[in-house]
Amino acid sequence: MQPLLSPERPHTPPRRTPMVLQAERRQVLRADRTLSSVQLARLGLETGGLATLTLSINPLANSTPQHDVTFCAFSAVTLRREVRELPHLCGLAAVRQILELGPESWQLGAVGASVRPDAVATIGGAAWAVEFDAGYSRGVIERKMRAFTSSGVYAGTVWATTSPLRAQRLQARYPAARVLCVDYWSIHQT
Repeated sequence: MQPLLSPERPHTPPRRTPMVLQAERRQVLRADRTLSSVQLARLGLETGGLATLTLSINPLANSTPQHDVTFCAFSAVTLRREVRELPHLCGLAAVRQILELGPESWQLGAVGASVRPDAVATIGGAAWAVEFDAGYSRGVIERKMRAFTSSGVYAGTVWATTSPLRAQRLQARYPAARVLCVDYWSIHQT
């Protein structure tokens, strides 16, 4: 008898039916509220039937490169109501995807809140503060890091930004944090 995984018979993942794909899309949008069309494509999901809004955005405040990003949600109301938060929500969704956390381990908070995290991730049974930084000042970063660390509520902090250089500098400055660089606008995560 031939083993299930052999050079002659490579493993191919089971085909996802349209119903399964629809359920997966519903699950990720419930968890993240909005995703970019690129994030959906990375997951093998389509945008058909979703409300979309395309905007030219600067992933990092005051940065030069602009990217056209198509944001997707269940309803146009969500996109209009949260238009200023769309890049932030997509950045947070990218964090959840990198950490490979299911919706049951993820709770969005008040995006942009002064000392509360943007999201709380349950990692190894412990709550972690999650923050997406699209260009905070040094003072804001310091205040948020200190608030998360001193609260006694979080086992650690996951800090994400869109700039590899910024991520590197933040990791050096805050070695106890887990700093990630995220990309929600290009097909390949940078």
